[in-house]
Amino acid sequence: MAIYIDGFNLLKSKGFAGDKVSQMEQLLNYISKLFPKSETIHLVFDGFKAPIRNEYSFIKIHYSGNKTADDLLVELVKKNKKPQIAITSDNELGSRLIKLGTTVKKNSDLKIPQKAKEKEKIIPFDSHLFDELYLLNNKGLL
Repeated sequence: MAIYIDGFNLLKSKGFAGDKVSQMEQLLNYISKLFPKSETIHLVFDGFKAPIRNEYSFIKIHYSGNKTADDLLVELVKKNKKPQIAITSDNELGSRLIKLGTTVKKNSDLKIPQKAKEKEKIIPFDSHLFDELYLLNNKGLL
C-alpha cells in the first residue's frame, strides 16, 4: 500500500509552532507515529528542497519544484499500480485522486494510535532546575 500526503495541506491543519523548517520536521515526527514502518509514505510539498532532517527511511519526501504539489501528487499516484491512499483536505485534489481510484482521507481522519501516544515521555517541569540553568546561563557558565 502506498500512502500519499499533501504536505503543506496537512501541516497547516495541525498548527505546529516555529518556522517552516521546524514545522516540517514536526510533521515528519507526527506522520511517523501514524503509520506502520512497513508502509511507504510519500510526503509531497510545494516548491524546492528545504533543509529538513528526515530520520525516517519509510517516509519519502518529494518537492514539486516549479509545478504544484497537487500536480506532482497526481503524477506520483498515476505511476504507482498498487492500492493507494491519499491524505488531503483539498477537495479539488481529492476529486482528481478519486477519479484515479485512490482512497482519499481527510486530515481530520488521522489519529495517532494509542501505543504511539503511550511511548511519548512527558517530562515534568522543574522550576528550580530552570532557575539554576537561567542563572548559570546569565553568568556565562553554560
